[in-house]
Amino acid sequence: QFSGRVKIHIQILEPTQLITLHYRQISVSQINFFNVDGTLRQSNLEFDYISTYEFLKISLPLIMNQNDELVLEIFYSGTLRQDNLGLYRSSYLNEETNDRVWLATTQFSMTEAVKLKFLKFVTNILFF
Repeated sequence: QFSGRVKIHIQILEPTQLITLHYRQISVSQINFFNVDGTLRQSNLEFDYISTYEFLKISLPLIMNQNDELVLEIFYSGTLRQDNLGLYRSSYLNEETNDRVWLATTQFSMTEAVKLKFLKFVTNILFF
């Protein structure tokens, strides 16, 4: 199991009240909305999963205009995979101690990128 928190600084390219992100095999527990100066605008934003496309749709409490900036804080958790895709569990043998060392790692090769189903670039935002 793993859990984490990420803060994403976003600049809006065209008016919107919806942010769409890609996700894969994680559970989101909470999303908070901040001004870029760090002040909280709203906690516990509404969100929905569109599992067919692996989209996380986040509803903002107001329409954001072009060039507006905001920060989303997303709390998430998941399970380490065992198929060498995404964030997965791996190990190696420490030759000095003969101990197995476990770690979490990720791999994203060109062949894996080709397997992804990119229908279109759905977000109208810039990430910093």
